[in-house]
Amino acid sequence: MRCYRKHFRPLVHSLPKFDEKTFIKLVVDTPSERVLGAHMVGAEAIEIIQCLALALRMGATKKDFDQTIGMHPSVAEEFFTLR
Repeated sequence: MRCYRKHFRPLVHSLPKFDEKTFIKLVVDTPSERVLGAHMVGAEAIEIIQCLALALRMGATKKDFDQTIGMHPSVAEEFFTLR
């Protein structure tokens, strides 16, 4: 099993100098590369995780996430840039 994670300040909070931070994580099964779980702490987490739930139920792999272009600027795009 492998975890990809990132702790960052979203762009929307960087400009006005807010101290809001976000943490995201993908849990991936190493042999199959299937994404087993997604975690997020931060603003709009419930909306973003709800959308990721569908991808996980459909068997999305890390490669699927890597090949997806996220909308910029958004917190959700960070799930597609985890390395």
